[in-house]
This record gives sequence, structure tokens and C-alpha cells, in this order.
Amino acid sequence: LTAPSDRSSTCLYFSLDGAPPVTDPLLVLNGEGVNSDRPVNNVCFPSAVAPKYAPEGKSLASVTVVGLADGVSDEALASSCKTQLEGWFGESVKEWNFLRSYRIKHSQPGQTPPNGNRFERHPEVAEGMYCCGDHTGTATLNGAMESGSRTANVVIKQYSAEGKAKAGQATALSR
Repeated sequence: LTAPSDRSSTCLYFSLDGAPPVTDPLLVLNGEGVNSDRPVNNVCFPSAVAPKYAPEGKSLASVTVVGLADGVSDEALASSCKTQLEGWFGESVKEWNFLRSYRIKHSQPGQTPPNGNRFERHPEVAEGMYCCGDHTGTATLNGAMESGSRTANVVIKQYSAEGKAKAGQATALSR
């Protein structure tokens, strides 16, 4: 099997005083387009969902940038993100305190549109060998679960129908 391509991302975390600007459990997506001056792909406020993620009286902001932002320091990237987010949430973003960033080289399987029927391929990659994981569906937790379920159903159907339900006969591969 050939390993799927992958995507990288950078996650930045900020502390802010008081309630977050979005108090619903939402992921706010960038509809403006991304470039080096406007790097934010999405932002959410985990403490709106789980208040213990931030000390009392504070909120936690999580910002995702697609890619590793090579050659850009954490502080410069955080500053660029804050400047962009001021346009979304107002002047209070200037007071957000940058906590930490994580540059994740293999954060998701690479899936450059258009994907067409790629997600509908049969999970059997060789006789008795099956492949499942988020790289075989949509690059999400749901995609991983759907892939596993689809693969399990194929294995059950194939081995039940053919009377080959012997332990160890099927090999499942997961990324």
C-alpha cells in the first residue's frame, strides 16, 4: 500500500479575559480566503464547551492555520492571527494573550479537491486484506468511523457469505 499524502497545520492558543466573543459551541470558518497576511483557517472557543479548559473569568481561544508557517516565528504568527481576528471580533482581540502553538506536520490526510468517487472505493486492497481510516474517506473523525464501519460490513458480508469466518484470515490495516 502507498501511504497517503498528508497535510500539516499549526494550532495557536490564546487566553482572553471574560466570555469569548462566540459563546455557542461553534467552529468559526474563514470565508475570506487565506494568505500570509490573513492566515487563520478557523477559530473556536473550547472553554465555551468545557468551562474547565480555562481558569475562572478567562476563556480559551483555539486558532488553526493550514500548514506549518515555515520561517515565521510563533510570536509573529500569533500577531498576524490576532490582527486578522480583530476584523472578526473587534478591538478586544488586542488583549488576547498568546499561550502556545503546536506545529503538526501530519495533522490530516491530504485531500485536495476535487475528490470525486475516491471516497467510494472498495476497502479490500488485496485478497483478505482490508484498509480503513480517515485517509480512505473524509479527513475527519466521522470519516474514520465511517471507513471502519464500511470495512467491517464488507468483511462480515464477504466472510459470512463465503463461509470463511476463520480467525486471523482477514487483515485490517488502519493509518
